[in-house]
Amino acid sequence: MLRFLISIMLTLASIGARAQASVAEEVLRVKPSSATVQVWFNRIEKEGHIVLSYNPALIRMDDVVTLRRGGTVTISRLLSKILHGYPYKLVNMPGRKLLIQVRTGAANSDGDAATAQEQQPLAGLTGIVSEAGSNEKLLGATIILTDEGGQHHYAVTGPDGSFYITTPPGLCRLDVHYMGYAPYAKTIDLKGNRHVGVALSPISFAIKAVTVERRKSMEELDEVAPSNMVAFSHSDLFSQIKILPGVSAMSANMDIHANGGSSDENLYLLEGFPVYNPGHINSMFSPFNGDVLKSVSFYNGFIPTQYEGRLSSVIDSRLRDGNKENYVNTLSLDMPAASAVLEGPIIKNKLSYIIGGRRSWLDFLDKYLSEEDRMNHNAHDFNLKLSLSLDSLTSVSFSAYNSTDKYYSSEEDNKQSTLHWNNQLYALHFNTHITNTISNATSVAMGSHSNKANPREFGIEDLNILSSRIKSIYINTQFTYTPGHLYTMRWGMKGAIEKYQISAFGKKMRHQWEPIQQLSLFYDNRVRITPQLYAQVGINYLHYLPRHNHKFNSIQPRLSIKYAIDDDNLVYANFSRMEQFFHHVGITDIVTPFDFIMPSIEGFKPSTATHIEMGWKHYTKHGILELSAYYKKRQNLLALHPDINIEDVDWNKWIMEGNGDSKGVSLYYYDRWKRWKWQASYTFSKSREWFDVLKQRGKLPALYDVPHVLNGAVSYEIGRSSLLTVGGNLHSGRIIENDDYDSPDLFATFRTQRDPLRFRIDASYTFQKEFKKSKLLLRFGLYNILGNPSEEEMLYYFSIKIRERRVPFGTISFKF
Repeated sequence: MLRFLISIMLTLASIGARAQASVAEEVLRVKPSSATVQVWFNRIEKEGHIVLSYNPALIRMDDVVTLRRGGTVTISRLLSKILHGYPYKLVNMPGRKLLIQVRTGAANSDGDAATAQEQQPLAGLTGIVSEAGSNEKLLGATIILTDEGGQHHYAVTGPDGSFYITTPPGLCRLDVHYMGYAPYAKTIDLKGNRHVGVALSPISFAIKAVTVERRKSMEELDEVAPSNMVAFSHSDLFSQIKILPGVSAMSANMDIHANGGSSDENLYLLEGFPVYNPGHINSMFSPFNGDVLKSVSFYNGFIPTQYEGRLSSVIDSRLRDGNKENYVNTLSLDMPAASAVLEGPIIKNKLSYIIGGRRSWLDFLDKYLSEEDRMNHNAHDFNLKLSLSLDSLTSVSFSAYNSTDKYYSSEEDNKQSTLHWNNQLYALHFNTHITNTISNATSVAMGSHSNKANPREFGIEDLNILSSRIKSIYINTQFTYTPGHLYTMRWGMKGAIEKYQISAFGKKMRHQWEPIQQLSLFYDNRVRITPQLYAQVGINYLHYLPRHNHKFNSIQPRLSIKYAIDDDNLVYANFSRMEQFFHHVGITDIVTPFDFIMPSIEGFKPSTATHIEMGWKHYTKHGILELSAYYKKRQNLLALHPDINIEDVDWNKWIMEGNGDSKGVSLYYYDRWKRWKWQASYTFSKSREWFDVLKQRGKLPALYDVPHVLNGAVSYEIGRSSLLTVGGNLHSGRIIENDDYDSPDLFATFRTQRDPLRFRIDASYTFQKEFKKSKLLLRFGLYNILGNPSEEEMLYYFSIKIRERRVPFGTISFKF
């Protein structure tokens, strides 16, 4: 399989390299026949696997052309017969594309103009798409450039808002689209390389969006899916992830399971760097402050080549740069937290800042409540980003993040926290365009994750504090080469130095600090092979180097093939191999230092997964209907032994190693009609595991095996300023772990019990009013209007609860 994928990669690379070579002299075999010009053009495209670009207004497409002799003929010679009498020239373009430029004026009777292929350089259009009034760069905006021949050329903006398109010179139409912003259109006389700045105006009452990897029609485009507004925070972009197909959500710590995987198989990135366990004890909190986020990109199934380190999904969150033109302040009060965001220019249109902070507030009421009603919990986080534009194509930024959670016991005189989490990340980023076709993004970062507990609260008297930590230093660089809109090459390197402080049930392991070094190299080709066929193939190589343990070399190929049946239908097949060197097996629903948190050392091998996925997408005018199926094989999975004893200090006795698989079918649909918007997903799946120590039990359901998951949300716009949303969730019961260690046969009852079927219906109402220079947003709702969520699920909603486990929530946000 590896040799096969490498050969495909080399083949596609050669296809991209040959884009500059002439396809007009390639040979076709034709039969004597009569057909219209349009039919002949279609035959050439199909048999020659090329794209013909032309202006049909200058050619009589219904004229019948007869070939009296058959045999082999070059494409240029065949075109000379078809276009006899037309003065034209052929221009080679990247991606096996041949431009037919018909010139006005007298015809060249001898047809010499048809065979003299006058080479004319393509024009290149670079640009930056930003938000009007703030100069915030927009990720995932769709660019459509229509040339004089009526052909469309597509691009999508990157994280820095940039794009690059090549096209024949002449009068072109530029269209830019982005959800929540007014469309942009402009006519450009493109005679050579040119740079444009595009400022998009926000639409009033625009819903924030989550960027999801999708494909539109004939080109590789990112789509933006509507957000699920049934969320506790007014700016919770992560609520959308929980409604996507293949995802089942837990209540604590942003704990999700993607395509049958465990929670530690999800990679969380902030500004491109890992954040460990980013969720909060209070499940009403979103992992990051939505008021400072630009986008949240979610990848499952097919993982892009530049990512590695987890088996199931990647959640990549990007911060906004801050307003470079005006000073803007946002104050918000949600049910879980109060938030303040300040942003503005330090040097106008050059250097900007954005500072955001959140803090829970319900715990301030603890002193007025009875012991059983207290929150006993507080959380706060802080974000800072400074962004400097050196010129239109080069920028430098610095970002900082600090997040802390504390949980206290219910005793009034207890001042020491029972649990304490902290995450820190400091990063420096440099982005530039070396040439019109080559860009580079380089970053360095330092991160820290700590998890502490008060041992005395857990009955351990011989330790002052119990903790586990991970300290990290990262360096990333990525190059992107885009010679045209039909071919893209990406390659880069990532380096990491990490140190783990590992604890096992309160006892130190052999190495208190375990140093780990990692080097990752990746290479990726994205090419449109034919007008309908698109392929992406790449390899990620990782060298894993623990100082005191066995070293590993990992080769992780990725392959994606997509075929557009027509403008509205697409079929695809994906293949990914992932390897994970980080292990986290939890003792409880929330993260504690008692958990098994360890890199791949001490005989614990890295986990691997091979993921195969196939699907069909149908594009409606305003949405998408998608049907997909997947199969994932897993190896070297870790789980807790049935009769685990938390007082034993030897992890090797209580961690089992085994294999597993998961498979499923998903259906996803979102659309809109007039004032209505809706989305729904259903997943039927099965996830199994088997272990050597439990051979007699065979294949067992995984802890995260949830056979049926149904999610949905419907929104209705009431006038121009109000939105009513109703959402729901239904899922099969989850596996219940043994909690009765006095049972006579823990092995026989291991993973045999399930929670009953659970369902829930929520609703929210949002009102937004814009004034001359400010904006007011009000939102309130009720979680679990009707349903039977489990007691464990409600445990981590630190909020006011009313009868039958219903949770009211509300928001007031003011931007000025």
